[in-house]
Amino acid sequence: MPDLNTAALPDLIFTILFFFFLVTHMRSVDLKLQYQLPEGQQLTKMKKSNSVIHVYVDAEGRVQIENSLVSIPQINDVMKQYMGSMDSESGSSLQIAFKADRKARMGVVNQVKNELRKTSTLKINYNATQSSD
Repeated sequence: MPDLNTAALPDLIFTILFFFFLVTHMRSVDLKLQYQLPEGQQLTKMKKSNSVIHVYVDAEGRVQIENSLVSIPQINDVMKQYMGSMDSESGSSLQIAFKADRKARMGVVNQVKNELRKTSTLKINYNATQSSD
């Protein structure tokens, strides 16, 4: 019985590996909080943009901005750091992707919004899941 020809096997493996490199989306933010999004009925998809900062609030009221856990009084300073690192074009189109747990207290959400207003970041998109109604 003749041997199986495996000469093309490395080419096939590298082609599959290259395919997975192209189609895999790596998460740029390490979540330190767990949250469950509320449900909404009239949702629109946010356009892709390089100038989006993700803000997370969990049910206990902890706040995460991108990769760091912050207290509410620190939000102003952290946002100024992010805005300072952006170029002027990205800074003018800055958007906040706000993801709060469905059981988060509205008082905490309002405090976070007020801190964001102090840094003139007024474009806030609230994330939710589509309701089944």
